[in-house]
Amino acid sequence: MQHTKLNQSSATAAFPNSDDEWLCQRDCPRACQCQGHAFVCSFSFPAANYPHLRYLDAADAAMDPRDVTGLTYLVWLRLLGCSIVQVSVMDLPNLRTLDLSTNYIFRLDRNAFRTLNNLRVLDLSNNLIAELDMDVFVEMDNLRHLTLSSNPVSHIFKGGSEAKHPNLQSLEISRAPLELFSGDSLSSFSGLTRLNLSLNAIVAINETGFTATPGLVTLDLRGNPLKVHRVLMMMITAVAVVGNVVWVVLKVCVLRTAFVTPVDILLTNLHVMDLLMGLYSLVVVIADLSYRERYFSVREEWTVSTACTCAGILALVSYMATGLTSCTITLSGLLLTSKARQALSRRQAILCCLLTWSLSLLVILLPYMLGWQVHGHTDNCIPLAHKVRTFQGRAYLFVFMIVLHLVIALLSAGGQVSLYWLKDTQDDFHLSVTDRSLKMAEATRGSLLVLVDSLRRLAVGVIGTAGFAGGSVPDDINVFFAVFLLPTNAALNPLLYAVSVVTERKRLATEQRLLERLSRMRAQQAPKSKS
Repeated sequence: MQHTKLNQSSATAAFPNSDDEWLCQRDCPRACQCQGHAFVCSFSFPAANYPHLRYLDAADAAMDPRDVTGLTYLVWLRLLGCSIVQVSVMDLPNLRTLDLSTNYIFRLDRNAFRTLNNLRVLDLSNNLIAELDMDVFVEMDNLRHLTLSSNPVSHIFKGGSEAKHPNLQSLEISRAPLELFSGDSLSSFSGLTRLNLSLNAIVAINETGFTATPGLVTLDLRGNPLKVHRVLMMMITAVAVVGNVVWVVLKVCVLRTAFVTPVDILLTNLHVMDLLMGLYSLVVVIADLSYRERYFSVREEWTVSTACTCAGILALVSYMATGLTSCTITLSGLLLTSKARQALSRRQAILCCLLTWSLSLLVILLPYMLGWQVHGHTDNCIPLAHKVRTFQGRAYLFVFMIVLHLVIALLSAGGQVSLYWLKDTQDDFHLSVTDRSLKMAEATRGSLLVLVDSLRRLAVGVIGTAGFAGGSVPDDINVFFAVFLLPTNAALNPLLYAVSVVTERKRLATEQRLLERLSRMRAQQAPKSKS
């Protein structure tokens, strides 16, 4: 809101005959400049002596709302820079514009504005308001524009009132340390068309919070660290796509190790699955860059689009397939280190991969075959909406995407612990050092990937269970898990696999050098023993 003093031309426009002062037989206060019933004052004056006052600009005049209470004809009031600390109840039934900016107001009493039934514009910027309860504006049915910028507001509370305010059109909360913002706090302002949240510290916007404001056209988020998160999401997507493509090409075309051993087959398959998750993230990034600040005007179109639906299917298929593959890798390691010392054959490994893909596709596509509308509920395209309680197939998704993966995570993590325990306790003294090293390298290959994947599934499972059971899951956590945690694992896997391969090769090279040195020492000692 622009703060322009009430000048003579505007007052003349309101009172063209300039005869209102003569009619009420009142002199202009010494501290003021007057034009009819319009006063511009630089010092405090007894406003109660002017009951017909209509416009008052008392900026820096050290006046208080109590000084003007009871002026029933007052329609425009500016008390900027008056060192006001607290706003008391004001009896100004016809007031339409109130400017209380640049004061020291630190809290708003819930009844402060309850008598201002005709107020249309309220400016509370540049004050000391740290917490804001939206119930303060509960009875202001005619409020159109509300400005709360440059306040140390860190939290906005929805309040307990169910009153609706469909007439509020513009809300400004810029230049504040606001970190978390949920559109749920604006659920009573269904007519909001413009929202300014620029220059805050907002890191995430929840996907369902603005459903109560369907008319929102302009959302200003400039100057928030959302850009940092956008860059981070782009980096994760790039690593997930490029890293997995590079590893698949290297193993299939360059190193030709993709099908050498059963574990190599499973790990190659895992890279393909992670690539699908990277493609899901790529679709979300492209949509984010395409829509940006105009997203809320096309939100409904995006959530039901073919691109969003296909991205969600890619993510769920990848999530399901990687979980089953992690279990297979763990099982292969346990068989190799068991007393039977049996391992999966290459044919069995290929069969496991085919079964994994078939089962994953069946579980994910079955809701579509049955005609369930499982997509279109979330902006991130993954149909695990914790707040949407009624869509068909929700219980099915909970069982197969939350409960099943909790079981997979526990089995995989427990299997890896057992694998390391067997590695230290089994009797392999009949094997040579080289054979034992190769055996354990084969058994533990991919263990780090499986452990990281298990931790991810445990975290997602706990949050998903809490949301399905009706618990309160913060919106920023939902966004973090859907947009960052799932693709991050797909980006980490190529890096973790590279680290494990490099480490294993260094260890084998060291053992090889030691064996060669031992052979030379034995060769040198052989002639001496003969002599």
